[in-house]
Amino acid sequence: MVQWAAFSPASDSAYANKFDEFTHLKPSEMGDTLAGVFAALAFIWIIVTVFLQSYELREQRKEFREQRRATEDMARSMAAQADIFEKEQRQREQIEADNQIHSSLEEIEGVLRRKIHFKLRWSTSETEEPDPWNEVVCDYLTAYPGNDASFDDLLYQRFDNLQKSMSNVTENLNRKSYRAKPQSSSALLELVQICEGVGVLSEQASEGMRSRLRKIGMQEFSEALSKFLARDDLWSDVTQ
Repeated sequence: MVQWAAFSPASDSAYANKFDEFTHLKPSEMGDTLAGVFAALAFIWIIVTVFLQSYELREQRKEFREQRRATEDMARSMAAQADIFEKEQRQREQIEADNQIHSSLEEIEGVLRRKIHFKLRWSTSETEEPDPWNEVVCDYLTAYPGNDASFDDLLYQRFDNLQKSMSNVTENLNRKSYRAKPQSSSALLELVQICEGVGVLSEQASEGMRSRLRKIGMQEFSEALSKFLARDDLWSDVTQ
């Protein structure tokens, strides 16, 4: 294009071409010509610059959109991973709580199985070995099931039998005054502590384990046992 403008035929036949004609112009005319040429070039450059900037802005916006999508995908992925980790952590806590509760239930069953722990005696007689013919009443606790059953059924029967025994002792107290009362049983106190521990663990346990505890009457037994041990009129060493 420049070559065509410079070496095309001049408008005056006295000159060989336009460039030759340009070199013979007056300084003012030469300046006007250069100003026109460079003004056109500057305008073209402005147009090119605007086009390039517009293209760069489009590319930047595209890149920003891709980065935003990548960030959103990463955020969703991290949220999903956090949710999976939380669920796994909750499952581990539930498994651990379930195992500890099962061990506690076995420990409770073991305490209830030992007959020696429940040779507790409430009597209207003050003698150590009262005469059964003259004895008005002599109550004992018992926690022995009537027959063999599954572990949970066996535990439920032990709970039920012990609660019935505690009810009998309490009901008899309403009709008469015991003159011979035992000291607080270490076995019963141990049961209360274990039951309280199970109650705390049940908050983290699985729904299956909580259903199991409801089935065997764990909470009812724990509450009944705590109230029974808190009665100052049933124990020689408990005062309010």
